[in-house]
Amino acid sequence: MMKYIYISAVLIFDKVSVEKKGKKSTNQSGSLLILVLWALFFLTSLALTAGVYVSGGLAIAKEIKGRTSARALALTGVERAIMEVMVDTNWWDGVEETWSKGSSVHNDWKIENGFYIVCSSTDALNKNLDSIQKIGKNEFLGLEDEERRVNINTASAGLLSALIEIVCRADSMSASEISASIIDWRDEDDIVTPGGAENSYYLRMGYSCANRQFYSVHELLLVKGIKPEIYQQLMPYITIFGSGKININTADEKVLFAAIYASSGMARNECQTLAQKIVRLRQNGKVFDSSDAFAIIKRLEENFTLNPVEKSALGAFLGSGMVTVKSSCFRGISTGLAGSNGKEFSKKTVNFVINRTGRILLWNED
Repeated sequence: MMKYIYISAVLIFDKVSVEKKGKKSTNQSGSLLILVLWALFFLTSLALTAGVYVSGGLAIAKEIKGRTSARALALTGVERAIMEVMVDTNWWDGVEETWSKGSSVHNDWKIENGFYIVCSSTDALNKNLDSIQKIGKNEFLGLEDEERRVNINTASAGLLSALIEIVCRADSMSASEISASIIDWRDEDDIVTPGGAENSYYLRMGYSCANRQFYSVHELLLVKGIKPEIYQQLMPYITIFGSGKININTADEKVLFAAIYASSGMARNECQTLAQKIVRLRQNGKVFDSSDAFAIIKRLEENFTLNPVEKSALGAFLGSGMVTVKSSCFRGISTGLAGSNGKEFSKKTVNFVINRTGRILLWNED
């Protein structure tokens, strides 16, 4: 009997030991499974983080590449403009020449996936960018010469005043005061021109009068009487570059009107009509190929009837020394567009002014 009890106790003890071992094994397996799951979670998170980091790096690299290519294309457009100006060797410049009216260039000078657009104004650029998917080729749309504008560093007080009257529709007294202030800003003395301003005025504004030529047309905003709206109206008609003369072949009608009015003092309506006749002659494909007064008068009279007042005004204008038929500096906008799918483009825009020899006088990148 004692033997039976002993054997039973041993069997029960062994059974408990087995059960305990089984539970211990199960606990170890569960812990191991949790460790494995945590390891998988960590590795997955690491992979996702690395993927995001690499993806971000690739996106940045792609953007840098796009910008670099776009800038290279914009520079190519500037080189194209320089070439067009330098190959023009005749002794006059007009709106019908290649540098002015431009031409399509299709696939020349192409850099990877992209193209450039060179044009003379922001309006022309926006018009072409609106149809960006349809362009797909390099475009040289022309430049503007600086001699079509009034040079604020060399223009007389009379010309500046006339331009302000005509463009800004200012009264003659206000225009005269603004003109005098421009003259005082650029001259070297501290003597106040009647209606103008020197240090006695500007020091109260917190800065001094420059008493030197304008470094930029933006300086006009510092000049007495130049309000932002006046500045914006004048911008298309003024410059600090060029010879200081006005190219009769390219100047805007308002610039011609102002120049004729300032130099002749004739009735405004007669001066305006004469300016309109000059512009109409150009629109008919004609050009003044000489700055000789007799030749210009003859060319106009071959196409229009000039009354005595118009003849007198024209003679005064041509005898003023401000007329030319040749331009020396040219302005443009070159935009490089780098992309491959016709939808996503990297863009770089350069505003520039160059002279006849290809020297860069102004360079502004967006």
